[in-house]
Parts: sequence; C-alpha cells; structure tokens
Amino acid sequence: MPSKNNKNTRKSGAKKSVSRAALRSHKPQAHAHKQAPARSGKATKNHPVKIKMPSKAAEHGEAAGNANVKQAEEARKNEELVGNNALVKAINSNIGHGAMDVLKLLAPGPKTDESIAEKLGVKVNDVRRILNAMNSHSIVRYDVNKDTKGWLIFTWRIDSEKLSEYVAETMHKKDDADSMLPGNCNDFFICKGCYQKEKTVLPFDSAFEYGFVCISCRKPFTPLSREETVALFKTAN
Repeated sequence: MPSKNNKNTRKSGAKKSVSRAALRSHKPQAHAHKQAPARSGKATKNHPVKIKMPSKAAEHGEAAGNANVKQAEEARKNEELVGNNALVKAINSNIGHGAMDVLKLLAPGPKTDESIAEKLGVKVNDVRRILNAMNSHSIVRYDVNKDTKGWLIFTWRIDSEKLSEYVAETMHKKDDADSMLPGNCNDFFICKGCYQKEKTVLPFDSAFEYGFVCISCRKPFTPLSREETVALFKTAN
C-alpha cells in the first residue's frame, strides 16, 4: 500500500504536468502584420506627407496670366494718354500728324514697324522715321529679334512712364510760343507747302530722322532759327 508521502509526490507531479501542459497550450502566437495607420495631413516618422509641387506647365501658365494682366493695364493706360488733347497738340506740332496714327496703333500693345505700315497703308520707311522721331523724345522704345532667316525684326511699344511724363510736361507748359519749344534746341524745320494745313514745326532731332524731307509731299524742309519759329507761332495765333 502506498504511503502518504508517495501520494503527495504524485499529486505534486500531476500539478507540474498540468502546469507545463498549460504553458505549452498558451504559446505566444506569431505577431500579425501591423495595419498601416490612415494617412492624414500630419507627417509621421514612417509616413511623411508628400507635398505636391506645381508643374512647370502650371508655373508657365501663371506667369503668362500675370503678363497678360500687366499688358492689359498698360494698354488701358496708353489709350487714355493717347486721347489726351494736350498730347495730340504737342505730337502734331513737334513730330507730325502721322505720329498720332502710329501711337494709336501702338496703344493696345507692341507691333512691328512693318505691320504698322501695312495697317496705315504707308511706306515702312516713313513709319520708321516717325518711330525714330518719337524715340528721340523717349516716348516709344523697341526690341530687336531675328526671324528664321536671320533678318532683324524691330518690335515697337509705347513707354507708358515716359509718355505720362511727356503729357504732364506738355500740360504744365505756358501758353506762350517760346515755352512750347524744346529748351535745348535752337534749330527748327518746317515744310512750307504743308505748314498751313499741319502746323508742324520739327526740332532738329525729329527733322534729322525724317532726312530733312517732308513725308507728306516729299519736299525738303525749310530751316528756322528759334526766334523765327517763335515769330511764326505768334503769327499763327
């Protein structure tokens, strides 16, 4: 008959067996793959937020849009200036009547001298003389490029800032004959045949650009001193 101590030993072993079996049955399971956290606007260590940069096409489109807005503003300003009565009078007197026609075409935006000549139905050389005469007053400027054949193309535009200054200067001049003439010029030219109709007196720089020949009748200009020009204005008034 087994002793009491043997019974206790078997019970203890059974407990140990159960404990080991329980441990074996509760082995840690393999870790499941962690689910990626939902993307949000906030960056994390493992999932930084990607910032979408604008494409070059978008940047180019934005730049083109800004350029169009600026050109539209300049066109509006130029059209207002070209319609100023003081400017019309000064341009007609100091550059010639054809100059206003050219300025009106340039008001909406840049144009080549050839396209201006085509629209006005005049020779391109006459348009170039007018543009050069206005350029001597700094109210127009040009850009030079080459076409596919290597020929130079001159694209002309109104200098809005200089034209504004020219208008302001013209409006603030006194109404006497001497004040209406450029202060730094003593040599002037007229076309005797066209003066009664056009009332144009050209300073030396403008006459030089025309080659000292009237673009209306193709006759040579007549030179006048400053005193003779002032007397002519007084007679006209």
